[in-house]
Amino acid sequence: MTNKSRYFWIAANVLCVIALILVLLQVTKTEAQTIATICIREWDIDFFADNEIQFVAPNQPELIGGAIDLRGDINNPPNDSGLNVIQWGIFAYSTAQSGPDILVCFDDLDKTISGPERAALASLRNVGSLRAQNPRDAIFELMTESGDTSRINGFYPLWANKDSELEVYIGGELLKRESFNLGTHPATAKVLEAEQEKYRAIRSATLAGRNDAGTHQRYLTVLKNKYGVSDTDQFIPPGLPKVAALPHRTSQTEDFDCGDNEALDCDLDWTTITLGNDIDLISSTAQTLAAATSSTSAEEMSEDGVSSDDHFVEADVFYNAGSIGIEGVVTSRKECGTLTRTWYKGEADFDADTAEIGKREAGSSTGLDSDSFSFSAATTYTINLDSDGTTHELFIDTVSSSGPVTNGDISGFLCGGMRGRNTGFNQFVSWNNWVIDDGVSAGARRILIFWPF
Repeated sequence: MTNKSRYFWIAANVLCVIALILVLLQVTKTEAQTIATICIREWDIDFFADNEIQFVAPNQPELIGGAIDLRGDINNPPNDSGLNVIQWGIFAYSTAQSGPDILVCFDDLDKTISGPERAALASLRNVGSLRAQNPRDAIFELMTESGDTSRINGFYPLWANKDSELEVYIGGELLKRESFNLGTHPATAKVLEAEQEKYRAIRSATLAGRNDAGTHQRYLTVLKNKYGVSDTDQFIPPGLPKVAALPHRTSQTEDFDCGDNEALDCDLDWTTITLGNDIDLISSTAQTLAAATSSTSAEEMSEDGVSSDDHFVEADVFYNAGSIGIEGVVTSRKECGTLTRTWYKGEADFDADTAEIGKREAGSSTGLDSDSFSFSAATTYTINLDSDGTTHELFIDTVSSSGPVTNGDISGFLCGGMRGRNTGFNQFVSWNNWVIDDGVSAGARRILIFWPF
């Protein structure tokens, strides 16, 4: 081997090692844990900040994050007798589970599914029977072909991501993904139903003035590009007038650089959600007021939306000090033009050292995933919540830090915002360089691992 060839060989191997390190850095913490079983069981009820009800995954010590919520409209309370889809979730655990709150558990997703197991899954949606021959395919079939757009009888149907794929995650890992072709995939009817209902909601909000004029027509272009079709009339529900698709916008940004003020309105219009604290313009940032004693929360919502509910929200988030009760949050899929607190959240819980994904609707919160993350005071973190199709993933400084999780219950909403909580004298949280964008996420996409158990 010549010296030139030797140097080339060494350089190539060094590049391979660097590439491997970068790949490993993109793998979330949950991948270091071993999933022993996944179970369909009831959600637990707990209490959250601001005296809200929060639904949490049962048996937290052995939980591996990334739950799937099978409930329907949570305004309808769970039924304590018999099988009721409203109360169920799918959870991953590091050890075998047992208990009266469990419907069924699987310790091997690729085994032949038994008759009782098949019947248990089918009963969740009253589908009669499932084609799938193993638990992995059965859960995927259940999630993609039997959702309910009314959410009276369960979860909202899944729809495709920006790459026109259907995917389901559990425990932070990819259960299954399939390319979706509108017209030939078995889930076509449900996906089309979901997209039609989202169009209906976006059109209604647009005609009511909560979205910019023509937003529903821009959404048709989003669907045209996502599903690779020319006919956008199929996305318009029967009975609604046919309209032409319009080019869609992609981004709204806010730098908060317009002088100290109680109102945040600089580049965008903002609405304050009154919770006990405020977020004001201070030193060219959006900043919570320092709490004196008790825990206080503050929330702001941008009224400038994008053209798709497949979007990400990102901000540079800073907290100055403290180790008790201090959080910085960005929110996606907030309904524009209302005070309704329905959204997905990407949360940096600075005192608990966790990165979390959750949702809030109907006056209660549900934690969907939580992973450890070491935060340091007086540090700025870029927090990015990517809601793409029915997959949500939280990135901190471009590294996947919580999720991905599967949930489509909040759909058709095109705005975003931020939320903070701080406790104690002189603590505060601030946001800068806030953006909502329905293009490709700025967060680094991690390498997807198909877990084998």
